[in-house]
Amino acid sequence: MQKLSWLSVTPPKLVRLNPKKTEIIVDNRTALTRIDFSKEIQRQTLTAEAEMDVEALQYDSSGKFALCASYDELIKWDLEKGEKVFFKKLNQGNAFGLNKMTADGDLKNVLYSYSHANGTGFGFITEKMEEPECKLYMHTHKQYPPPAVTAFEYDAKNMNYVYIGLADGQLQRTKINDLASFEDSLVFTRDFKRKELIRIIQEKNNQLICGFGDGTVKIYTVALKEQKEIILHEETMLQLVLNRKQDVLLSSDWSGKLKKTSYPEFKETWQQQFAFTISDMEISWDEKFIIASCSDGAIRFLDLENGNEIIKLLFFSYEDQFLLTTPDGYFYGSKEIVKRIKFKKDGVVITGNELEVMNNRPDIILERLGYATKDLVEKLNKLWKKRMKKSGITEGPGNFNTVTINDVSDNVLATAGETSELSITISDPLREANELYVYNNGALIKKIKWYETGGSLTKKITADLVAADNNFSVYITNSKGTRSHSFDFAICQENFNPVKAGELYFIGLAANNYAESAMNLKYAEKDVKDMAAVFDSLCKRENIKLNKLIITGNDLKTDALDKIKTFVKNAGAADIIVVDFAGHGLLNKDMEYFLSTSATNFLHPETGSLPIENLENILNGSKAINRLLLLDACHSGEIDKDEITIKQIKTEINKSIAFRGNHSLTGTGMQNETFLMNQFFDDVRISGGMNVISSSECAEFSLESDKWQNGLFTYVLKEALLKNKADLNNDRSVSVTELAIYLNAEVSSLSNGIQKPGTRYINPKNDFILQKLK
Repeated sequence: MQKLSWLSVTPPKLVRLNPKKTEIIVDNRTALTRIDFSKEIQRQTLTAEAEMDVEALQYDSSGKFALCASYDELIKWDLEKGEKVFFKKLNQGNAFGLNKMTADGDLKNVLYSYSHANGTGFGFITEKMEEPECKLYMHTHKQYPPPAVTAFEYDAKNMNYVYIGLADGQLQRTKINDLASFEDSLVFTRDFKRKELIRIIQEKNNQLICGFGDGTVKIYTVALKEQKEIILHEETMLQLVLNRKQDVLLSSDWSGKLKKTSYPEFKETWQQQFAFTISDMEISWDEKFIIASCSDGAIRFLDLENGNEIIKLLFFSYEDQFLLTTPDGYFYGSKEIVKRIKFKKDGVVITGNELEVMNNRPDIILERLGYATKDLVEKLNKLWKKRMKKSGITEGPGNFNTVTINDVSDNVLATAGETSELSITISDPLREANELYVYNNGALIKKIKWYETGGSLTKKITADLVAADNNFSVYITNSKGTRSHSFDFAICQENFNPVKAGELYFIGLAANNYAESAMNLKYAEKDVKDMAAVFDSLCKRENIKLNKLIITGNDLKTDALDKIKTFVKNAGAADIIVVDFAGHGLLNKDMEYFLSTSATNFLHPETGSLPIENLENILNGSKAINRLLLLDACHSGEIDKDEITIKQIKTEINKSIAFRGNHSLTGTGMQNETFLMNQFFDDVRISGGMNVISSSECAEFSLESDKWQNGLFTYVLKEALLKNKADLNNDRSVSVTELAIYLNAEVSSLSNGIQKPGTRYINPKNDFILQKLK
């Protein structure tokens, strides 16, 4: 397993556990972050008007509200709505700074302390916090500046009293109503070892457990009579927590040490020495974990039995982004964060989605935490295996690819030419090298059989440069089809001219009439001819040469693939290929997807139809990197073969709107698993880099109507390109992604949600410009 390197983030300060469900709130110094572990892990960021450096944080007894205190603010949050229900600015003069807060279970009675130029102050807010009356008291002190309040604890037996600890070691028990005139009940001698009182814990026998900054713990009666003293740490103690059910104390110090000690015997159970300090910690709901806020920016779930790290949780400045990792290299996180993960092997940073697919394991993360349902964990494990299969990775350590790419030398980082000579060197200790794949900007440009095996081998190839920045990725498969780590590098084409246009190759495929007349369509052939006219208009406007291949009616048979292969043979690396298909999308009994021709057997689609995989292979085999396939057919979204079954349907639903297709898809969990796949994982299929926009999702139909004089998808596509509607970012151009987003929204709206376009695949490294606006 490869070790995962991760970004440093702002260290969290406080962590609090919801008393009613598996949820925590963390202060990461710029906002409050709420993490829900009850289902899939979800993050919510709560942000005030200004950045919050939270000093105190507390849930109410219902777990639905939380109160936080920052330097000069009190905020009460409705956690279910993510809204503030109370806000109080606490500006009480010069040098004001809130440092501690405590409240009752309903958050109705709030006591807070603050440092002030004239002494240590206390504020008390009662009852309705919507219309607060804030009573302020000032405690003067001989020392200047006065010691800050470092610990607060309500008397559990009498809520009219509060225990107060000060930075100079004082411990006091005082009536809340007498805060203005309270007298010191107990004073310790101040020293230079930060002997402040950091924690007051009232345990079940009414004794007080007090932790001090110098590492000592003292036990007092309620009357503040000292009973016992023990030294837990030689370094400055930062935290002290009592697990009342197990009668153990957890303590951390400035050196990074964490200890578990029995109480009241004070016998050490274990200790851990970390490379970070723990500023705050709590015991988990099930008493399995110590949930610790760490100085290196992580929240850690540590095993309560031995202190070993189980899960590490990281927050990032991106909105609601997170990442969880395990010591053995597994991880789960927000999609945007996962895309940025790099792996390190033998001190070298490597990329490639093989490691992402193998190590991105939300099932393992959730199982180790233990808060998700068994059903969810099992489904996620099943989805992980599907990703492995889609990625061409065979499960099991014995199937890992031992072939590695040691170097790709092009001798130059930049060139004025339109091609570059690449020298690729591999290491093949087990003689299992099979095929070499070379990508430029996410598009497959070379697929070469590697006949030589064994030892260190080198092969030279010529690669086209098609952009100012050419981002190459090279990997090699072994005899089992498993991919190696990819070797990534970039070459700059110095004389690249973005204004210089390539040619556009348009291929239109459609048939209206079939041997089975019930499957006849009215507008399919018109669709592709209309789109040919649209691209003709665009090319004339942009002074681009248009090459057209239109195959319709009885001419559309299986030999169309040979015609397409010949047609795109002359396409250059900088050219654009657009294929527009209008007709029926068909599935056979093996859930393989076909495009209809005039000769299609609708009961056995593999007879007389065009296999979509063969069409994609032909297009990916061309030199052109900019490839777009438009599918106006039913079921044209990605098909999940493991989740669906077929049933016959009637072709028409009324006289004006018709379905393009003859089967509907069903599946007991298909929608649920599709949602989970999109929620937890990114697309990882092996692709040649071609962009595919489909007119409907896998379980849906595509519609055509007299109202539109086209299929709905084609009608919206024409409107988008002819009337300049898809320029979503107003940069006077339309990219493939912009077009896909516009089609999805507009088609769904016009069909009242019956038809929703999707993307079988969008190449994230080559979101090329399809239309330039004048």
